[in-house]
Amino acid sequence: FTVEQIDAAAIPELALVASADGVPWIEIAALGRSVTIRLRGAPAAVLAWSVDWAFVPPIFAATTHHLSPRRGALADVAEHCYDAAGPRSIAVQVVDTAGVVARGITSLDLP
Repeated sequence: FTVEQIDAAAIPELALVASADGVPWIEIAALGRSVTIRLRGAPAAVLAWSVDWAFVPPIFAATTHHLSPRRGALADVAEHCYDAAGPRSIAVQVVDTAGVVARGITSLDLP
């Protein structure tokens, strides 16, 4: 469980769509109350990534963490199922192998 206060001005924004430079980005899909986030781009350049499924600014309280293992590949999928329908705010944090942090925040209205 990770908790920290976000200073939005100091952290680069994580892309929600692919970019030409190959930097990591995230893809979000919702089916009913189930949400899937996929890490895309250059996974070899990612050291760790985490998700706060109930983001309330400015506190990032991640409950899903993926760390680069010594062997094998970094997990590129995070899934969560909400108990009830309604609006949700989700934050994703990615740390690359150079230690650079990027964050993406999105809102969904689940049926």
